[in-house]
Amino acid sequence: MWGVNLRHIRSRAGNTADINFSPESHAYTNFSLFLQDDIALIPERLRLTLGSKLEKPHFGGTELQPNVRLLWTPNGSNSLWLAASRASRTSSRGETESRVAVAVLQPTAQSYNLPVQLVTVPNPELEAEKLTAYEVGYRTLLTNRLSLDIAAFSNRHSDQSQWSVGSPQVTMSPVLHGVVPLAYTNAETTTKTRGIEIVADWRPLDWIRLEASHTWLRVNAPPPDGVNTYVAGTSPTRQYALRWMMDLSAKTQFDFWLRRVGKLQSQDQEIPAYTELDIRLGYAVNKNLDLSLVGQNLLDSRHAEFSETSIIPVSYIPRSVYAKATWKF
Repeated sequence: MWGVNLRHIRSRAGNTADINFSPESHAYTNFSLFLQDDIALIPERLRLTLGSKLEKPHFGGTELQPNVRLLWTPNGSNSLWLAASRASRTSSRGETESRVAVAVLQPTAQSYNLPVQLVTVPNPELEAEKLTAYEVGYRTLLTNRLSLDIAAFSNRHSDQSQWSVGSPQVTMSPVLHGVVPLAYTNAETTTKTRGIEIVADWRPLDWIRLEASHTWLRVNAPPPDGVNTYVAGTSPTRQYALRWMMDLSAKTQFDFWLRRVGKLQSQDQEIPAYTELDIRLGYAVNKNLDLSLVGQNLLDSRHAEFSETSIIPVSYIPRSVYAKATWKF
């Protein structure tokens, strides 16, 4: 299997005092080519998948993204797979062509009692972020109604996009204030992540399905510098989830999703652990129209989930209830 992708993008930004793109309008083309082949080393038992993607984006250099996967199925109840791959995230127009005022700091003695504006500086030479990933997984069918999946991974992240603090400046427009430039650069350090995910799927009855999962993640990242996101603090170490899905009739579904998410330690702001519940009642009017009533985050009026940096305040996710109609054609 192979394919070619050619994407032409025309982008136009309405510049403001806080966000400025140069040039304001830009048309560019991204090109990619991919190849993949499945090889049956032992028919119905051992399969090798080889593939690669060659990408030539407008921003950044040419990226080669190979992957190899090996699947072993000794019998109909068990399977083991291994994988190694390389991926990249190409630079965006925001990182290579824009200046953005991201925050204003209050006057302090260190800033000579002047307010300080933080402004991002574009970098046309910014390289793509890179990921090298290794995975292993095992799936077993314990009974005809109970299955267990276990997957583990180890990733290495390099050339990550980050801000580099430039020399402070003072400007008179529109009022006297300081400006600190934050230039986009590729990090010289690497971040390593590894984790395990376990999922059990049980169908005690034909109309009931239960799914329980546990995820463990460890992140080894450079220490926080007060400016960039502390990567090790943006993902919880442990997560638990329980889903209960029921087909009350041929047209009616009732689903529960209970989840527990561990705390985040993001620089000087700690996001506490939380437990939440989502409920959905769905009804299929016909093959084209589905109606549903959904309640999300029902256990608390609101909770925090993420904090990018100490500069930007924590945002909160509120409890919500809504109706939804889906028309398929």
